[in-house]
Amino acid sequence: MTSKQGQEDPDHVKSSAVAGQDEAVPSRAQVDDEVTGLPGLRSWRAVYLFVLGSFVLYVVVLAWFTRYYS
Repeated sequence: MTSKQGQEDPDHVKSSAVAGQDEAVPSRAQVDDEVTGLPGLRSWRAVYLFVLGSFVLYVVVLAWFTRYYS
């Protein structure tokens, strides 16, 4: 989609017909939402799994301390 000045809209999702299929190309805003900016955790799924794993480890360590020192 073009604006009045002939420039493309950066948030517009384009589609192309390849072999009879319409395939949407993600816009720049959608791709930016998927990038975390963290050096080791490049996807939000990796961030969520890291947080979940950290929480489980924390609970296990607390349970172990409770049994060991009681």
